[in-house]
Amino acid sequence: MNYEIRIFSYGMKKEITHIIGRVERIGERRDRYRRDLRRHRLSPPLLLVLRLLESDPGVTMVELARRLGASVPTMQSRINRLEELGLISRRRSHEDRRKVPTELSRRGRTLLRRVPLAGAGRLIDALENGEVTPRRLRRLAEELKNVERLLFPEEGRKKPGRRPTSLWRR
Repeated sequence: MNYEIRIFSYGMKKEITHIIGRVERIGERRDRYRRDLRRHRLSPPLLLVLRLLESDPGVTMVELARRLGASVPTMQSRINRLEELGLISRRRSHEDRRKVPTELSRRGRTLLRRVPLAGAGRLIDALENGEVTPRRLRRLAEELKNVERLLFPEEGRKKPGRRPTSLWRR
């Protein structure tokens, strides 16, 4: 029995086509978004750092690392990259010379107006703005995990020593 006949026998062709189409569309949109970011020499984690600096000017490197669940050396690398691109500026605190608050440059603010928020940053905004509750977000995450298991069951088998990829990777 071929797939077409089995799909019709369950009466679910519309639903299956819809799910597959949505998954493909999400992948295509993510790829297009990342290409747009690369034109600005950015990655999603770098853009997320810029968004956090926009919402909380002067935040320290340690605090940024804590909020994003990244190590301080990783955050240092991201901050250095953003400074090289001219998107942020740093200055030593007069009260505590160990602190080096970071803020957006004019160029960084201009870039943020042109680059829309997507991915993790969009989810965080949706939570903060009340567009989605933490409970609904957890349900969505579980359903996406279930869809992924259905579509790619062979990837569900863990390989020894393999770590999951980080959302916040550079």
